[in-house]
Amino acid sequence: MLHRLIALALLLLTAPAALANDGTWGGTGSDLVPLEEKRIRMAREDILIEYVPVKKYGPRWLITANYEFHNPTDASVTVVMGFPERFCDGESDCGSPDNHHTFFDMKTTVDGKPAPVRIGNVSREAHDWAPELGRVHLFDVTIAPGATTKVVHTYHHGYAGSSMGDSSLYYITKTGSLWNGPIDHARFTIRFPYRPWGLVYPKTYNLKSYATRGRAGKLSTELVFEQERWTPTQDLYLSFGSPMTLGSDCPQIHPAMLGEALETPSLAAAREHFGQLDDDALRRCRNLPYAVHGYAFKDKELQKFFYRPGLAVSGLFDSTGEPKEHLYLPFYPNPSFEPGQLGKDEHAYIKLVQLLEAERKKASRSK
Repeated sequence: MLHRLIALALLLLTAPAALANDGTWGGTGSDLVPLEEKRIRMAREDILIEYVPVKKYGPRWLITANYEFHNPTDASVTVVMGFPERFCDGESDCGSPDNHHTFFDMKTTVDGKPAPVRIGNVSREAHDWAPELGRVHLFDVTIAPGATTKVVHTYHHGYAGSSMGDSSLYYITKTGSLWNGPIDHARFTIRFPYRPWGLVYPKTYNLKSYATRGRAGKLSTELVFEQERWTPTQDLYLSFGSPMTLGSDCPQIHPAMLGEALETPSLAAAREHFGQLDDDALRRCRNLPYAVHGYAFKDKELQKFFYRPGLAVSGLFDSTGEPKEHLYLPFYPNPSFEPGQLGKDEHAYIKLVQLLEAERKKASRSK
């Protein structure tokens, strides 16, 4: 079995970076309560999350969050809006640039004009999912009768990665369920400079596109989730795998696992690392790097084997005790695939398999 699903999903869904969605808030600055707001509609949200190397801090997620709010009533409405962070416990250095719960250099505009922002804290008993929330960036908004107001937040945030090479992020969206009716249109675009070895995402999100462009050493992957007439019931949790975390019967494509075999592929190394596999497994391993990069196989067997529907992972990431289902995609077709997207280690890995296949073929002919 190529996919060791549950163990992988649990590994990938650790220490996510926390992002946020707008909501309305009541209470004092140190005891905020998320409120239902039935006068204002969230007409659109368009969220861009980009991996960027920031010299001052190191790798970051840079977020540009665009919202449109509509007042369908015949009276002016003033609300206190808040952009919440995920809760940061006292054991963490919440002010550190490496912290995955804190927003940095946030700028907020309302209809193109800078909005004064103040900080408040969520009451832990305010709502079923309030324990998940931490500081809130508060600002006042007044929307005229029948008018639409645009709110834009820009900020950067810690990058959650591990020594295994996997990474993750978390964007709070459940607060969007407190507005007047469903959100007309919501889009989340995530860009980063590599193609992950496995993706975990919430089942209630519609994966519109998943494409990688460029060549090895300079790749750009873009994920787009798009929803229409949407009431969020779970936050956007994403986990991106690496060669070290992809569950597989094939040896992992990583120097820590294959060592010098990737530096200088040899028949001896091929026998050592792949010798226990049968011919069918060898063939799948040879094609594994192509599947990770989304190659469209002409062989129907390989196409069916690698590109299965997302596999369900239940009961992950919900502090309220309510199970939330996610989908795990180890592989996904890439409409922009090109051979140059494979890296040096991946080509060496393929060479190792080919050496062993050639030896077995020669031995078969000599019988």
